[in-house]
Amino acid sequence: EVSTKKKDFLGGGAWAKVFQVRRKSDRKLLAVKRIRKNAHINWDGWEKEPRMAALRGEIEAMNALAGKNHCLKLEGAYDGSSVLMLVLELAPHGDLMRHIHESGHFSER
Repeated sequence: EVSTKKKDFLGGGAWAKVFQVRRKSDRKLLAVKRIRKNAHINWDGWEKEPRMAALRGEIEAMNALAGKNHCLKLEGAYDGSSVLMLVLELAPHGDLMRHIHESGHFSER
């Protein structure tokens, strides 16, 4: 269970918003990716079912990677009627795109 009393907005896109939250049990900072299931269908070129299949694929990939190889760990997921929420390990220095944008390159090392 995470505290939603104080949520810090970290970023977002067409389908989702990401917030920093604190887990109640151990006070660990995490990220929650809140994905709207009922976003306008086909406004972004995706029909609803392929989009949901892509989201299921994202969850399966995160479970398979389990925080390895510099990938964020999926701590849990909640599948509600209108939103899908992924509880993720927090990347304290931002995401990969921010790093590439700020540094101008990406090294595989």
